[in-house]
Amino acid sequence: MKGWSVEFTYSNILPWEHIQRNRHTVTIGSPMITEQLREEYESLHPDDHISWTNRKRAEHRARADHGALCQRWHSVRIKGIQLTKEGSDPCSTRRDWVARGGGENYLA
Repeated sequence: MKGWSVEFTYSNILPWEHIQRNRHTVTIGSPMITEQLREEYESLHPDDHISWTNRKRAEHRARADHGALCQRWHSVRIKGIQLTKEGSDPCSTRRDWVARGGGENYLA
């Protein structure tokens, strides 16, 4: 991170996760993807940095939202609620499940 711009480093788009373990924080991430993002950012004209960063934040948020929904879906499955029917398309069943509220009534 030495030599990186402050705007890029603290843009909340980097593929890092900070996990608290006892009294220490462990940072897990992908150096390869981080470097690709940094190179892309630095190749832009400075006037484009803000719009690029906003776009990457939106993409990051969409991935995080999708991941949270997958975790909820998996949690419901773990609790033994059958979401798929014999011979049905699991993806369409998941879409139906999401349309019905994504298991809000099942996770209580």
